[in-house]
Amino acid sequence: MPQRIMPTPSKKLGQKLRRETARFREQFASYGEYFEDRRRLKDYEAQKDQLTTTVAGKVPATPKIAIVLIYQPAGLNPSVLMTCRFLLEKGFAPYVVSNGPLSDPDLTRLCGVVWKILIRPNQGHDFAGYKDGVLSLESERDRIDRLIVMNDSTWFPTTAQCDFLDRLEATGADVIGGHRMPRRPWELNRILIPSYFYLFSNRAVRSRTFWRFWHRYVPSRRVYGTVKRGEHALSRVMALGGLKCRALYGTPEMRAVISALPDDTLRGEIAFSDPNDPADRAERAQLLAEDQMQTERARALLQRLAGRNFTAELPLLSLRGLGHPFVKRKAALFSGVHATLLRAHDTGRLPDLVPEVIDEMRTGLDALKDAAE
Repeated sequence: MPQRIMPTPSKKLGQKLRRETARFREQFASYGEYFEDRRRLKDYEAQKDQLTTTVAGKVPATPKIAIVLIYQPAGLNPSVLMTCRFLLEKGFAPYVVSNGPLSDPDLTRLCGVVWKILIRPNQGHDFAGYKDGVLSLESERDRIDRLIVMNDSTWFPTTAQCDFLDRLEATGADVIGGHRMPRRPWELNRILIPSYFYLFSNRAVRSRTFWRFWHRYVPSRRVYGTVKRGEHALSRVMALGGLKCRALYGTPEMRAVISALPDDTLRGEIAFSDPNDPADRAERAQLLAEDQMQTERARALLQRLAGRNFTAELPLLSLRGLGHPFVKRKAALFSGVHATLLRAHDTGRLPDLVPEVIDEMRTGLDALKDAAE
């Protein structure tokens, strides 16, 4: 039986030390800059009327609002309009918050599919834009029945048939996301919802906890500070404030899907996986090279991948098995995911991949290829 290829202990230790050193430096810098960030926030609030512009769209307001934060310095991607149209079909009035200016043609195209547009400086990352968008709705809080807060770091939806929002609303929770991120063993009782998508219930939007969080949030210039003060803090603060936080799926749900897979489907699922770890990639290659795949070993590999970032390492199974309708956009980081899903589409395994997503995936991969030559 072929042996699983493992990196040497010294190499793994060195990689871990480098990661932890970089994380500590970022953490230390973030803490040291907190008071400077507070000063910057105060200056920004004093000039906000001069620094931001609000443009009315052609879509009427509804009790269900979707804040869609975008950063599109190279021009508006067609998939942003696709997302807005999908939200409209689901009864949400899109409210676009743009971290940076928009060209006149892009502004005209957006106005046709949104309720409102807020244009602000590109500072403070996504949570600073979320803060501006959310607080601009405070005077209308009593009429809001549902509030989505999301950004354009992912394509959404990625497939034509998508019941994701229906499933979220059916949970009855107050703060809801798609997948919950893995936590350390001592934090397993705490939920962490990734910041690219939240759905808030009317109970959440009417709560003091919700508005207190956004009023007190201090934007950071650093990604680390944004993650700690924003993404990590939001789920914790909302839960401590008595709001029910929920995500549709996580590692246990993905492992249940894998356990239920028939043996004769395992080769296909292995073929459309994208392991990040070199040892797992080597084992994937060994399994696919076998005439008769060892089903126990194949299933064990899939289960290992389910314990990591399964939305990236098992992209097709996340879409088809869990109904996870998000795919990260950044080609430089997720080129393997994009290539895997395009291959699945081209071979008939994912026929309803959205055309805008297909085109933008191909464009991003072509750009990477050109840059490498």
